[in-house]
Amino acid sequence: MLHMLLQGLSMVLAPAAIWHLVLGVLLGLVIGVVPGLGGTQALAILIPFIYVMSPAVAFSFLLGAHVATQYAGSITSILMNVPPSGTNIATCWDGYPLSRQGRAVEALGIGATSNVLGAWIGAFILLVSIPVLKGLVTLIQPPELFMVSMLGLTLVASLSGKSLIRGLISGLLGLMLSLVGQDLVTGAERYTFGIPYLFDGVDIVTLVVGMYAIGEMIRLFTRGERSIAEVKPVLDYKQVGIGMLQPFRYWWAVVYASLIGTLMGIVPGVGGTISNIVSYGQVRNISRNPETFGTGRVEGLIAPESSHIAKEGGQMIPTLALGVPGGDATAILLSAFMILGLQPGPTMIEQHANLVYAIVLIIAFASILTSAIGLVSARFLAVITTVPVAILTPVIIMFASSGAFASTTNVLSIVVALGFGVLGYVMRRYQYSEPALIIGLILGKIAQPNLHLAVMLYGYQFLWTRPISLGIGIAALIIVFLPTITKLVKNRRAPGVAS
Repeated sequence: MLHMLLQGLSMVLAPAAIWHLVLGVLLGLVIGVVPGLGGTQALAILIPFIYVMSPAVAFSFLLGAHVATQYAGSITSILMNVPPSGTNIATCWDGYPLSRQGRAVEALGIGATSNVLGAWIGAFILLVSIPVLKGLVTLIQPPELFMVSMLGLTLVASLSGKSLIRGLISGLLGLMLSLVGQDLVTGAERYTFGIPYLFDGVDIVTLVVGMYAIGEMIRLFTRGERSIAEVKPVLDYKQVGIGMLQPFRYWWAVVYASLIGTLMGIVPGVGGTISNIVSYGQVRNISRNPETFGTGRVEGLIAPESSHIAKEGGQMIPTLALGVPGGDATAILLSAFMILGLQPGPTMIEQHANLVYAIVLIIAFASILTSAIGLVSARFLAVITTVPVAILTPVIIMFASSGAFASTTNVLSIVVALGFGVLGYVMRRYQYSEPALIIGLILGKIAQPNLHLAVMLYGYQFLWTRPISLGIGIAALIIVFLPTITKLVKNRRAPGVAS
């Protein structure tokens, strides 16, 4: 193992590989800040350039860009409440409130450091897990995917804000939206009203940029606020240092979120959005002050920032070990392997182990380079929060509209994004939960087809006959009822303590 690791290191440190890693990171940062474009789109744009490259150079270029897009999306999410893709949604929930409090520079420092730590934890797990977890990936079937989605839905209650009823209504609205379009199993059309645009369902990017970016700009403009920051931001590198230290102070949040992100990344089809939301919810649940999440909690920013990059290591496990893509981005990476004459799977691990280790190191090094650029530029990027709302509003609406169009290449997406912007504004004004709606939409799209397939393959007995499904189901029940049980126990003990 050590011999192959050193060979992989020498491949990554070759001048051509280093140069292409830097180029990929820079291109990824540029692509990643555009709403509607993310790691998947960056890989699709750049993959035609790898035909003349060696494998180590090609993956330095592609993975450098992919890793950079993850952090680039965090920048706009933190500073402007504009998540370029679904994987950055949870970053908005506490990152943007920190910017509103004048702590934008600190928040960028938190995000950059959390990215590095999460990437290295995910890379380390990838490094040691491929031989062990090959069998585990094959055990993940539709019943397990359905139960994972049910586990995610338990977060609706915890992310409902001050009103549980409003939160549940928001979650149900998300579930209803997830039913729009053709059933992936039966092919039946649902709630499309004969409109071709709705055949593919509600596009998550269109919804996200509408509700968050456009909705927030409507709110700021109608309230007559002068800029994003309610408090004048402190624009110095001391704040960067403070932000860099926070993930070490809350190391448990980094480790916990990174482990969740990596483990959920191993499950094909789950995706970064779900792993980030689940990581955020679980860190919130074990926090001493869960009710303050969403107001600018440091742990609330650390969790998704650690998770969304750690899951890259997890998604590479089924990709490298079995040739099964862990997500959209790794599906495109599989085509890169084919272009380069490589076949992912057990034979690749045996015959090209040095390249496997090189890929692990590329993810780790790309995260350092990306975060270093983010730390250096944090002070200048934070100036965005001081731009007058009257100037910023049309710019962000333009970018959000272009992102919605880029996601579907359909002009109607711009109209739909504007509609979701109005919905987001109304929900925020009347204290309904946008996170709960998004959770319902995302997880509903996963739960419904996998429930169909699970019942067709195993009947409803899968709920108790498959050990992994049963374990996930028990975990979901514990998460739902544990707060109530804990509260009842405290209430029973209270009289005794008082006496």
